[in-house]
Amino acid sequence: MKKILLIIVFIFFSGGLLFSDDYRWDLVNALTRNDYPAIENIINRNINSMTSQDKRLVMNFAVTYSHGDTTLRVLSLLQSYNVRSNTYDLFTAINRNQPDNVIQFIINNGGQANGEILLLAMEKQRFDLRGNLFRLG
Repeated sequence: MKKILLIIVFIFFSGGLLFSDDYRWDLVNALTRNDYPAIENIINRNINSMTSQDKRLVMNFAVTYSHGDTTLRVLSLLQSYNVRSNTYDLFTAINRNQPDNVIQFIINNGGQANGEILLLAMEKQRFDLRGNLFRLG
């Protein structure tokens, strides 16, 4: 009985590994390299088969693994497919030290600052009242 259970567990976990070479790994690698043409190609090829959960994951990958202008371009591309930023993306952008223009893009396109995000921004010394990055009230 134990052998059968071990075989079932092995098949279950190895099956996940066999199919783990989907677009997500290629996307993470392209984002890490800031290779926008590859990123754009991967997203364009796969966007129609992505679930809403996959689209949220891709948005989070963009904010987590890319940086600066590449992040802005990827966020704009995702927005063209009606994938919007949210508060979690704003938190991730601040936590990953994305530049102000990325943070502002997220705020302008769906990310809302809450108390936790404002505390994180102050902790990361990203709270610039003069730049009006976060509007209070």
